[in-house]
Amino acid sequence: MAIYQESGCVQRRPWEVSFTAEPRVVARVRRAMRLHLSLWGLADLEDVAQICVSELVANVINHVGRGTPVTLAVSTDGAHIRIALSDPDARAMPTLLAPTSGAESGEA
Repeated sequence: MAIYQESGCVQRRPWEVSFTAEPRVVARVRRAMRLHLSLWGLADLEDVAQICVSELVANVINHVGRGTPVTLAVSTDGAHIRIALSDPDARAMPTLLAPTSGAESGEA
């Protein structure tokens, strides 16, 4: 469980989940985010956090590739929520593309 009680105050433990970056997984990851924020008593942040998660997973799919193993890590210090997505090779550099004048995302 994400919340535990210690010395009379509620603590929010960081959590993480590993998965493969695929379009069909995005909804499940969004639901996990919603559930954990609800357990933490932060339901008012669910919509924004779910958008962040969707964007991060979409970036991995679009820029690193489908099927990339990733880990979603979520934590809070009480004032801020940190949402991070990591892939196995932090040294990998993005591939430079030569976009057309009509490209919206920098992709050719």
